[in-house]
Amino acid sequence: MVSSVLGALFLEKLLIGGWPSLGQLLGMVTILLGAVLALAPKERFNLGKEAMKVGVPVAILAGLLQATGAVTARGAYLFADLPSGLEASLTPTFYRVLGSVVGLALIGCFPLGSWLKRLKRTQGLGFLIVFSTLMGPCFGVFCYQAALHRMNSGVVQSVICTLPLLMVPVTWALDGDRPSGRSVIGVIVAIGGMALLLLE
Repeated sequence: MVSSVLGALFLEKLLIGGWPSLGQLLGMVTILLGAVLALAPKERFNLGKEAMKVGVPVAILAGLLQATGAVTARGAYLFADLPSGLEASLTPTFYRVLGSVVGLALIGCFPLGSWLKRLKRTQGLGFLIVFSTLMGPCFGVFCYQAALHRMNSGVVQSVICTLPLLMVPVTWALDGDRPSGRSVIGVIVAIGGMALLLLE
């Protein structure tokens, strides 16, 4: 989370030259603070030193790779001098979705028998699978690309950090998992950070 935001900030400054305004930086810090408050586990997990040695570097690397992808996409928009309309975001969205489809197809080819059996058991959930596919990998990626076309990569990544916060009310409504007071405060703080970004 933090590594993706910081990575996007400094990579864009290094490769493109953009930097957020002071108000945007304040909003980004507020969003990250709210996300940490809301998503921090209630109990301390004893994962062991070996798990931490692997997990922490891999998580940081994942954030940096995500930042690299965001800055690369934004750089392509800027250097190609694409029009500012939403249609300019359709091409990168198509290629990202196509890459995901090809990647999943390749992964599914190895354990094909068991994979097809699991697929048959999901036939009753066809509508939900199609709906979630359209909302996330299609429309979600399109909105992400459109945001990168118009905003600093670090700002976009900080907004992306709020996505897990949407699960707080959803899990409460569906599973009855009542959020803690700290989680509610964290969500409110993150919303305040979003408001700061919108005011800029």
